[in-house]
Amino acid sequence: MYTLKPSFPLDFSVKPAPVMYTLPSYHEEEIAILNTNSNTNSLPSNVTVDYEIPEFIENEFIQKQAKLIKDICALKKNFDQLSSKFASKKSENIVSKETPNSKKNEKQEKEEKKEKKEKKEKKEKGLSGDKDVSAKSICKVFEYDTSAKDSAYIQKTDLKASNPYCLPPSLIKFKEQKNLPKKNITVELPASDSSWFDILVATAKKNNLPFDVKMTKSDKITFPKVSCEGIVAEGLVPVWKFLGSVLGIYSYESNVFSNTIDKFLNLFASQYNGQISDDTWRTIGIHLGTYDTLSVSSEYSLADIIVYGEFLKNNKVQSNNIEIWANRVKTLIQ
Repeated sequence: MYTLKPSFPLDFSVKPAPVMYTLPSYHEEEIAILNTNSNTNSLPSNVTVDYEIPEFIENEFIQKQAKLIKDICALKKNFDQLSSKFASKKSENIVSKETPNSKKNEKQEKEEKKEKKEKKEKKEKGLSGDKDVSAKSICKVFEYDTSAKDSAYIQKTDLKASNPYCLPPSLIKFKEQKNLPKKNITVELPASDSSWFDILVATAKKNNLPFDVKMTKSDKITFPKVSCEGIVAEGLVPVWKFLGSVLGIYSYESNVFSNTIDKFLNLFASQYNGQISDDTWRTIGIHLGTYDTLSVSSEYSLADIIVYGEFLKNNKVQSNNIEIWANRVKTLIQ
């Protein structure tokens, strides 16, 4: 109705806009102009309309009530007749089903159902037995089971103070793994790209995590490799998992969160040498529309750190979910 400027002086006057109602003390001239220009049969403000309430006539009221009662009774009779007809049809159908021909049809239907169940079970067994999963199937299928409890996950002790999603960003913590070396670790990386390793080092420094790792770069190296005390891991995903377990943001013993982390690591490793596709970023955006992190937990894990490194390489503008997630991960690194 009124339009006010965001910064107005204290001694201001508001001029109301012309609206559809008419009042004698507002806009008399404007209303007269509107009435002359419009084709509506509007009455002047001084003219009053007398409306008389009709008198109550008892006989007419009684007649209307009687008519309504007759109509209701007629509807009830029609409804009873229809219900009786449907009941008789159902009884006839039941008798016809009990004939010997109907029994034969029932046997055939049961046999067909059994055959369909057996075919479905065979298909499910065949799918579960296949171990080789392509990168495209990983992009399309993401299923998360957050109902189970992770035996290797260390839950925060201060959750009663506030909702975990309202707390500042923090790294996920797992229990200390058995026979996992944490000192004298050497990493061999190609000279072309080692940005993800620099981000892991920055994460360790920012969060005061032990990370005794020596790195060597060479043009002769084609695949990343990590070794320590006779333990050797070669390839992007094995090296990521090994270094993530050293930092404590990944666990081989985890049965819930690490399964989700593995899916995202495999997804990005399959496209690491080239440019990450838009479908992959769309998958990340859809996931972050439901969860705050890539690990399905309220805390950030190895997958978040690695994917953040790929986010920095990408010059395209991403969705709001990814931008908000990246800003929160940034506080754990810089």
